[in-house]
Amino acid sequence: MDKGNVLEEGVWELEKLRDHLTGLEQYKRELSNNDIAEQQLEMQLQQKEVQINNEITAVIAQRQQGIAMSYDEQVERQNAKIKKVREKKEKNKNEKVKERISSETQTLREQNKKLSEEVSYEFRQGKIARIYNNRLSFAMLAPKGLSDVMIDLIVIVILLAVLPKSLYLIMAPDKRVLFYVVTYGLILLAAGVLYYIAYYATKLKSPDTIEKSRALRYQIRQNDRQIAKIKRRITKDKDESIYNLDSYNKELQKLEKKIREIQQEKGEALATLQNTTSNVLASEVRAKHQMEVSDLQKQYEAQKEKTHHIEEKIGKITSEITNNYQVYIGKDLMNVEAIDELIQIMNMNQLRSISEGIQIYHDQRVQAAAISGVPAK
Repeated sequence: MDKGNVLEEGVWELEKLRDHLTGLEQYKRELSNNDIAEQQLEMQLQQKEVQINNEITAVIAQRQQGIAMSYDEQVERQNAKIKKVREKKEKNKNEKVKERISSETQTLREQNKKLSEEVSYEFRQGKIARIYNNRLSFAMLAPKGLSDVMIDLIVIVILLAVLPKSLYLIMAPDKRVLFYVVTYGLILLAAGVLYYIAYYATKLKSPDTIEKSRALRYQIRQNDRQIAKIKRRITKDKDESIYNLDSYNKELQKLEKKIREIQQEKGEALATLQNTTSNVLASEVRAKHQMEVSDLQKQYEAQKEKTHHIEEKIGKITSEITNNYQVYIGKDLMNVEAIDELIQIMNMNQLRSISEGIQIYHDQRVQAAAISGVPAK
């Protein structure tokens, strides 16, 4: 309410103004404290929301993991069954392959058996020791074909290079060259003697037996190559229809179909969790924290209301001071210290109006400024 010109009023009006200024400062301090409390409550609400959202995310992730693990375990069981069926199928197929190889190579194997018996018979007729009835002896004494030549070359390399060098490195004292030369000569001598003994006991003793046996053994080798060729052809044959494996294939198809169904169910379950169940889980988590959130929200709203009330008080007092005092007394005197000094001046000088006190107040300021050399405010 407009009081009129307060400059004509007495000291009691300044005391009222001082009370207004004191109350205004008190409300401002209270407003500052309320702002801090309001910010703290707002931060607590935000932190609580983050905590709830994190818990919701963790719960949904845990459910997703549980669903995925459940279906993955089912898939693993089906895969284990598939592995067993495939192992049975492979075992059965291998047996059938062996039977097929045995059947298709039977004639050749029987021929080889007869040929081997003929070779043994020739050795007995020629009175040659059975110890020479082997691939190495025939390759060294009566080679036939590139493979025998390769065997001869390997034996020569071993006797003339590998064996002497190895003995020299292992046994030679101080790595003497003489030891190497002697060892090399002894090996050549021993090899020559052994070769002569074998040659004398076989080719010189009964050359016809060796020639016939060589031809027979060559035929055995040819048959072995044919048998190996048949084995490779049958082993590489991808057509399984002749092995009667349909029962295994049907069971495998059934198990693979089951895996596809499980994976489809898994996708649907995860989609349902994401689109529907997740909302229910979120509601459950929020319900668990609802009381705490509501309590914080009430405190926050109450604090906001209190702040609003204080702001209204500050606005009212500020308007009162501005309209009824500041326009007359001046903004520079709108503080408790200045008003206290004015009251003191009026009481000491027993002044009746505020205007008189202001005049003395300013005069004192001018005098003090003149003394100190600092301009009066």
